[in-house]
Amino acid sequence: MKGIWVLALLGTFFISACHDITQQSQRSKDLVIATGIPIGDLSPYSSKAGIGSNLVELVYPTLFRMTGKMEISPELASQVVIRAGEKDVFVTLKSDSAESVKASVLKAKDSPGGHFQEGLKNLASVEVISPHELVFHLKIFDRAFLYLLSILPIQNFEDKSAPLGSFSLESIDKEQLLLKRIHDDSQKVNVISVRSIASPRRAIRELVAGNIDFLLSADQGDYKFLSDLEEFKVDEVSTGLLYALLENRDKYEGKSSLDWVEINRKIDRFDLLKNLGSGDLEPVGVPIPGVLISKSDTSFKNNKESGLPKNEASNRTLTFLGHLTRDRQLARIMKRKFEDLGIQLTLKSLSPQEFEKEVFVDRKFDLVLFAINIKNPLMTHYLAFHSPEGSNSLNFWGYRNTKFDQLIESSRYEEDSFNADSYLQQAMQVLLEDPPGLFLFWVKTPVVYRKTCSGFDLNGNAFFSSLKDVRCAP
Repeated sequence: MKGIWVLALLGTFFISACHDITQQSQRSKDLVIATGIPIGDLSPYSSKAGIGSNLVELVYPTLFRMTGKMEISPELASQVVIRAGEKDVFVTLKSDSAESVKASVLKAKDSPGGHFQEGLKNLASVEVISPHELVFHLKIFDRAFLYLLSILPIQNFEDKSAPLGSFSLESIDKEQLLLKRIHDDSQKVNVISVRSIASPRRAIRELVAGNIDFLLSADQGDYKFLSDLEEFKVDEVSTGLLYALLENRDKYEGKSSLDWVEINRKIDRFDLLKNLGSGDLEPVGVPIPGVLISKSDTSFKNNKESGLPKNEASNRTLTFLGHLTRDRQLARIMKRKFEDLGIQLTLKSLSPQEFEKEVFVDRKFDLVLFAINIKNPLMTHYLAFHSPEGSNSLNFWGYRNTKFDQLIESSRYEEDSFNADSYLQQAMQVLLEDPPGLFLFWVKTPVVYRKTCSGFDLNGNAFFSSLKDVRCAP
């Protein structure tokens, strides 16, 4: 009898082990993501807002990735050569896709507005040397060109040359976006569905009902009860998303109507976050990721005459995205804080469509709450705060500072990385001495997802690219 009992145990163990192996060998289920952010556009060279723009890199491969101080990690390219003292950039590809790369770069260069047009403005020509080799001839050495080249989507490549993990766009509309993996992988998700659900409560109901695997960008307070449920993991995505309150200086002929040095000195970021109920957010010092402000910070020195309003225009309108809980709450807090300083604020809540028209198209706002995605400090700050040059400028607030322009340009065109970093830091200091408004805090986006899904990278800007490595248990 005892022997039979032992054999039964061994049999149970064997069955259990086989079950585990079977589970691991089963195909991953599809991944369904929900977000309150609009789907927007997934066009490769579009600069429109929406979560679709974050997923472009899954659909279109890039030549290489640039990390750290000009450190290059190849993707479609097997080698990138930048010779010291020369302006040309030589690229060797892993496949015969040189003509596709050339066509994509020239198409991006001719795209209307946006960061590609600015980043590629110093490109003189593209020369195809062989089916897998090409050279970019620059008018002048340009660090912005190298950064833009590292994120530029390459179109019309052969499927066989697509890196493992690349997806194709199956469908897209206002409410949903569907991606399908080009090279099937039984151990990872092969279909990614992204749904735009404006109501956090509805999104949570869908999550609990089993229709959603990952919920992105809702209010963290909505997630508290989910942390008690065994099947979910509550966490946050740390990105380079910078919340700012900026002034439209073009409305006042290029002159600031308010003393932003004094306002910056008197706005307590720690108290602001306490009132916002988000002590986990990071208050901003110099607006570069990783550089925070301390309670004893003295960066905002008031070297000007006291008195907040510089003229009679102390009654202002603050425009914000009304469908976002954090923006609504933050707008109300800023109204109280400004009124304590003698500045009357009228709050103006807009839908995403209205916000895009008033801020990005018509540029008729007074003050705006705005989140800036700092993917690359040099390029982002160049686009956002270098004096506007033409109607396609992304400096929607009309900030102008000659000293800042000179320093940010020196950083952009400096070949030595150490000197380039030094110029960039000096440019950031100018922003503190003559602020375009208020830099408030770095955003940490609350998320909740099923524990049966794994492989997400929740650090930095790697979250969306990490989706290709996710597996969801059947």
